[in-house]
Amino acid sequence: MINKLSGFFTHKGYLKLNVRDKEIEVVFKVVPGGLMIVCFLDDSQDWLKVGVLDQITQTVSRILTEKYPQFPDAKTHAIIVTNEPTRTRQKCENCTSSFWMIHEPTRRLMIFEDQVAEFGDARTAVEECLKQNVVSLMLTQLKELFSPVNITLIFVNIFIMIVLEIMGDTNDASFMHSAGAFSVADLMWGKHDYWRLFTCAFLHFGWQHLLYNMISLLYLGKPLEKYLGSVKYAIFYVLCVIGSSAISACWYYFFGGYLRSVGDMDGYLSHLFCVTAGASGAICGVAGGVAYILIKNRKANRNFSFIRWLIFVGLLMFSGVGSEGVNNAAHIGGMIFGFLLCIVFVLFKKKGDKPQFQEVNNG
Repeated sequence: MINKLSGFFTHKGYLKLNVRDKEIEVVFKVVPGGLMIVCFLDDSQDWLKVGVLDQITQTVSRILTEKYPQFPDAKTHAIIVTNEPTRTRQKCENCTSSFWMIHEPTRRLMIFEDQVAEFGDARTAVEECLKQNVVSLMLTQLKELFSPVNITLIFVNIFIMIVLEIMGDTNDASFMHSAGAFSVADLMWGKHDYWRLFTCAFLHFGWQHLLYNMISLLYLGKPLEKYLGSVKYAIFYVLCVIGSSAISACWYYFFGGYLRSVGDMDGYLSHLFCVTAGASGAICGVAGGVAYILIKNRKANRNFSFIRWLIFVGLLMFSGVGSEGVNNAAHIGGMIFGFLLCIVFVLFKKKGDKPQFQEVNNG
C-alpha cells in the first residue's frame, strides 16, 4: 500500500526520495518556509521496532536539508500502514515524531487525539487515495496522462484505423499504399507524391502496430507537450512526421542505389517499392525531444529516471533491428531529428518561460 500512497502523492506534486528499504517510502515538496516531508512506513508484518520511528524521521529530515540547504526548515510526518493499530501505537508511544496510522484491512485513516489533525494537504490526499477503487484509479491515471494535442493525435490515429479496417485490410501493403502510405517510387519519375511523407504517419499495419505506437506516444508525448506548450508541440510533432519520413525515404533511395550499383537488383527493387506506414518515426522524434529536455534540465528533474527512459526508448527504436518489415531508418533518423529540432524550439522559447518537466509517475 505504501507504494500506492507515495505514487498518489507524486501525482499531487510531491517529489520522491529514493530509499533502499522496501518498508519505507518518502515524498516531499517545497512549501513557504521550508520542506514538508511525508514518510510512509509499512508495519503490516511487524517490521517497525520500538524507537525506530524517530530515527527514521530524523534521518530523512537531515538527508533532505543537506540536499537542499536553501530550505533548512523541514517538517516531517509519518504515516504508518498496519494490520494491528494497538501494537503499532505501543511501539511509537514514546516517540516525539508526529504520525498517523492506516488500518490496512479496512483502509481507514486513524488520527489520535495526541497527534496533529492536519499536515499540509497530506490528510486530504491520503483520504482521497484510500477511497479509490480500481475504476477511479484508472481514471486518475488517464487524467494525469491527458494533454490536448497528444490525446487528439492518438484519437485521430485510432479513428483512421477504424475507417481503414471497414474499407479493407490494413495488413495489405497494396491497400495501405492506396490509403496514403509511401514508397520511394512515389517520389520519383515525375510522381512527386510528397504528401505521402505526412499521411503515412497516421496509417498502421494492423491493430498491434497501432496499439504499440499509441502507448508509446501516450507516455512520451505528454511531458513534452507540457514543456513546449500545446501549439509548439503540435508543430514539433508535424515536423517530426515529415522529417523522419524524409530521412527514411533518403535512406531507401541511396541504399537502394548502392544495391543497384553492386548488381543486387532484387534488393534495389525491394527498397524502391517498400511501403512505409506508422507513427513510430515521429514518436522517436518526440523521444529525442524528451531526451534533450532531460539532459538540459537534469538537475531539476530528480523525479524522472533517465535510465527508465533509455530502456523504454531502446525497446521502441531497436525492437526491429535485424528484422524485416521495421523501418529502422525512420526510428533512428527520427530520434536524431527530434533531438536537434527540440534544441531549436528551446532556443526560441521566451525569456523567463521556464515550464517544469516532470515524470508521469504511475505510482
